[in-house]
Amino acid sequence: MPTISVVICAYNEEDWITRGLESLSQQERLPDEVIVVDNASTDTTAQIVKNCAAKYPQLNIRLVHEAKKGLHHAREAGWRAATGEIVANTDADITFPADWLAIIDKTFQNPAIDAITGIVRYDDAPAFINWVTWACDQLFQPEGIGKLITQEYVLNGGNSAYRRSVLEAVNGYLDKPANVLEDRHMSHQIHSNGYHIAFIRNLKVWHTFRRFNKDGWRGYMNYIFFYSAENVYPDHLSES
Repeated sequence: MPTISVVICAYNEEDWITRGLESLSQQERLPDEVIVVDNASTDTTAQIVKNCAAKYPQLNIRLVHEAKKGLHHAREAGWRAATGEIVANTDADITFPADWLAIIDKTFQNPAIDAITGIVRYDDAPAFINWVTWACDQLFQPEGIGKLITQEYVLNGGNSAYRRSVLEAVNGYLDKPANVLEDRHMSHQIHSNGYHIAFIRNLKVWHTFRRFNKDGWRGYMNYIFFYSAENVYPDHLSES
């Protein structure tokens, strides 16, 4: 079986990161290590991670500090620090069903698969929001009706995994342009270099809807259909 490193990126996540780490401790297939990247947090995120490391020694948690803000900087620091053959990317405000890592493990036993992505659902949003995310899965991945719209798989950064060799081959996130989300950039890099992404429909995580609370469902629709990433994920974009 391949070794798996879970990389969690965190910027001021003191209210959320404990529940994510707790759900990782309940996995059917435990990670070989968990790398938490503290991306210039100004709250107690780092101390909470240290507390969780003592509480869940089976997770082999390591804390990495990345002073340069921006999610791609954190992703870059995380995978470089990881030692696993498979790097599973996620975020600090996500929780995981008990079979999440078992599915990743089984999927990568197929040598033809270089990277995978799954679905994201919100555990604190109105029900119709998850209907919209289901529709987006059908439309924006090149399977079924989605083949009429796109030929390129789109990775979801919070629920994706990669062979380390692929990340090395595409030079990680170092060449990401400003104002492009890191998962969109990585999707293009992997495709353009001839690697294979698989969309795994039963690979599921639960996200918080907190980033859209200010503008509600209208803000979410604007993000999905008009790609207003800078309004929702400013900390995910480039910062020099």
